[in-house]
Amino acid sequence: MLQDFETILTPRRQAHIYATGATTILVLGSCALFALCLVALWAVVELASLLLQSVLECLTTLATTFTSADPFVRVVLFIIIGGAAYLLVRRFLRRETR
Repeated sequence: MLQDFETILTPRRQAHIYATGATTILVLGSCALFALCLVALWAVVELASLLLQSVLECLTTLATTFTSADPFVRVVLFIIIGGAAYLLVRRFLRRETR
């Protein structure tokens, strides 16, 4: 019985079986890697969208507060926004000179 099995499974057939298995593993691995790249790209797009949405919501809230505020509060908001802008510009200019 063992001799019959060895005669059926010739080295050429063994090579075909191994090649089929290796090809299957490579194809499935490539598909999984492609899917992983798509998921990573989707996550980056979603995080960027979330960041832009939160910035827009903050600016909308600030605009609503500014339009409904007293003149003194408007001056205080101008000072805060101007100070923040000054610090950001100063930080970016300091990075460029290094």
